[in-house]
Amino acid sequence: MNGMYLKGDASGNNAEYNKSDDDGWTVGLNWKGAEAAEKGTWGLFANYYDQGAQTYLAHTTDAESFVGEGFKGYGVGANYTVAKNIVATVAYYDTESKSKNEVDGKKSEAKIIWTDLTFTF
Repeated sequence: MNGMYLKGDASGNNAEYNKSDDDGWTVGLNWKGAEAAEKGTWGLFANYYDQGAQTYLAHTTDAESFVGEGFKGYGVGANYTVAKNIVATVAYYDTESKSKNEVDGKKSEAKIIWTDLTFTF
């Protein structure tokens, strides 16, 4: 289990950005985890995000993070070692921006399925 509280300060930036949310948090759960050196190992993970625009510059998640707006949502996934030093991962992310769109007054949303295959040497 993991968690994090974030606090941002954009006082040196323009006035419009200063109006954005300046705090946020994340929580996550991990079960086991694929170990690259051992074929057949696997793991599961789940994370929830509620982050203001001032708490990140370039988010490290594979989800849509709506840079400059902040976002909230979740991600779930699994990883599996298919052969020694080859780990496959699949994840699903469902996020939405914290700001409303100026065109239609709705929040932007994104649903992403992400896969990768990692080779280690």
